[in-house]
Amino acid sequence: RAVAADPQGAAFPWPAQPAAPAPGKGILKVVNCKGQQRPASEVIKGKVTLFYFSAHWCPPCRGFTPTLASATSRLRSIGQMFEVVFVSSDGSEEEWREYYASMPADWHAVPWTDKQGRQELSAKYKVRGIPTLVVLDEDGSVLNKDARTAVVDDPDGSYFPWPAEKVS
Repeated sequence: RAVAADPQGAAFPWPAQPAAPAPGKGILKVVNCKGQQRPASEVIKGKVTLFYFSAHWCPPCRGFTPTLASATSRLRSIGQMFEVVFVSSDGSEEEWREYYASMPADWHAVPWTDKQGRQELSAKYKVRGIPTLVVLDEDGSVLNKDARTAVVDDPDGSYFPWPAEKVS
């Protein structure tokens, strides 16, 4: 950034720029079904987190969403504590709103307006296609970077939070 702002080097040496916080570290906001925003760090702190990368226009996503919703409902009914955060690849805010409204009311979402946050999460977790379900442990470490198959193969949630070594 410094070079782009000062291509001639007139202000060299450039002052150090603070590093941008990682997603979920206070910069990223999530919304609930009522549209209330909170920092993601508050919502996911100390909890298993499922980042669900999906889109309204994607047939496999529309097929997997009810499966994931059913699994998370079952898990909550037996007392499992976790958060689900929907990260959209929809093409419009209208599509995002419609699709998010079809999801369970206890799920959160990265707001449609936060394109940078959605892109940063996709890059951080190396999402290459959708649907993708990334599971983090309570400390934010990746347990499984593609847990979609785990959810389908473990409908009772016996292996929740679906660490990759348990289900691959």
